[in-house]
Amino acid sequence: MFGNLTTDLKQHNMGSKERIAREKAEVREKILEAALKIIIAEGCLALSMRKIADQIEYAPATIYEYFANKDTILIELMGQGYTLLGNAIKRAASGHTTPHHKLEAMWQAYWNFAFRHTELYKLMHSIQVSCPTPEGEAKNVHLPRALFMEVMTEMIPPSASAAGIAENKYYAMWASVHGLISINIVNEKLSKDKNNRIMRDTISAIVNSKYAQV
Repeated sequence: MFGNLTTDLKQHNMGSKERIAREKAEVREKILEAALKIIIAEGCLALSMRKIADQIEYAPATIYEYFANKDTILIELMGQGYTLLGNAIKRAASGHTTPHHKLEAMWQAYWNFAFRHTELYKLMHSIQVSCPTPEGEAKNVHLPRALFMEVMTEMIPPSASAAGIAENKYYAMWASVHGLISINIVNEKLSKDKNNRIMRDTISAIVNSKYAQV
């Protein structure tokens, strides 16, 4: 009898712990969502722990149980963005075998992310959002670049300057794609066909270009 009671108590305690962990995760997510809404509506400088608390109807002290200050919230939001972006790029690359096709799919995934999570992308790159750079580094901030660089190095014959050439080509492609995204976000909206054609032409031109030794 007591053995069954002990087992039941253990299961109850495990269930309680799981519920508490789930509830904490939900509150944490509410805080991040509220912070992003405030940034979108009023800008980064307007963000405060009290405003976040008011938005989700919690006491300000509760927010401090999850985040030390608003900079840690900004870093967390950016980290989530870079993690989502990196995972999307990985999935896109996994569907192809040749480096050229991988790159096209990866940059398309980058593009899709920017317009699926536009406000988060704007925060990550300070587009229409005046956010002072918080001290500390967002999680996975270098992941997208590392994934692209890995494929770029597959396309360049080994040499003393191969890494530098790959880096130059990566930044040329990133500047072009990110610039095109920014144009669509802040200025005129180009047609889907036109955007895709510009992206494909740019990627092909840069991939096939001859870079001087670095």
